[in-house]
Amino acid sequence: IAAFGERIEGGAMNIDDIVTRWARCKSRFASRRLVAPCAVEFEYQGKQWGHPSTYAYVRFECVPAEALSLEVSATWPADLTPDYRQLLHDAISAAVADVLVAAEDPYLGCWLTCVEVKWDEVASSELAFYRATRAAMMLLCERERWSP
Repeated sequence: IAAFGERIEGGAMNIDDIVTRWARCKSRFASRRLVAPCAVEFEYQGKQWGHPSTYAYVRFECVPAEALSLEVSATWPADLTPDYRQLLHDAISAAVADVLVAAEDPYLGCWLTCVEVKWDEVASSELAFYRATRAAMMLLCERERWSP
């Protein structure tokens, strides 16, 4: 055990190091497993319609699994560039991690497939998809049965 103010082996950590160690730690914790297949969806609508980051819809099919997996098979509008679609996938991934992995008792026993999205040319954004996915994952945790 390090004394107060004493540096721990490895020195200062950047964000990549912190996240890597966090993930390694979380994977050692006992986690919950989804009991039965289900679907969850959420339509996020912000307070001021028509402004950026105020609309997104996501629907996920969820099945029990040994480890957490995320697949995005939904079809995005053709006018979105591949780079921007990747940013949307990143936002969805971040929301999944924030809800399922960051929980004190992680929800890691499921395979998630994002099978449907709805996009508005004016009101949709990465942040809106993060918010919609976060809400859908919270519903998944609260409404569905998970093994201890």
